Amino acid sequence: MVIFVVLFTVFTFSLVVYLENQEETMMVLATAYYAPLPNQSHYATGSYSGDIRLNGTGITKSGKVVEVGHIAADWSVLPQGTIVYVPGYGRGVVEDIGSAIIGNRIDVFMGYGEEGLDKALQWGRRMLEIKIVRRPS
Repeated sequence: MVIFVVLFTVFTFSLVVYLENQEETMMVLATAYYAPLPNQSHYATGSYSGDIRLNGTGITKSGKVVEVGHIAADWSVLPQGTIVYVPGYGRGVVEDIGSAIIGNRIDVFMGYGEEGLDKALQWGRRMLEIKIVRRPS
């Protein structure tokens, strides 16, 4: 009986270590968004109101003021609070949604004003393999 308990404990511990070291990844189409500010010299759509319609008001679906590190995703695929690692962007947390963000798509937030717009335009559209760091409990 003691041998069974020891073997069972070793097996269970080994299984837990193995599972913890498995990385969950996902292929996504990654785009970028920003929060426009009044009186910028240029806008993605040509106007402040157009960019607000395109990018939102600066408040995430979860109710937070948007900041670099926030990601928009389809919450049926990556629920609110999921932490991901995005190559070329870094670590981010899913806090937002978007009307065009459906399925395996994410939208990474790049910042405010013209600097955020320039970074979002430089990002473009990319097919990436992201790492799921932690899903919400």
